[in-house]
Amino acid sequence: MSVKRKDLIKYLEENGFYLLREGGNHSIYTNDIKTIPVKRHSAIDFLRLS
Repeated sequence: MSVKRKDLIKYLEENGFYLLREGGNHSIYTNDIKTIPVKRHSAIDFLRLS
């Protein structure tokens, strides 16, 4: 299943996540409890939130 990067970021931000920093190949989002790296590709094939 593919998810568009912008849709994933929108979902994360609507659920309390914010951009913590930009890494080498990822944007790092956090809600102060969980940290999620988001690849810098237009489509993301797999997402693991656990």
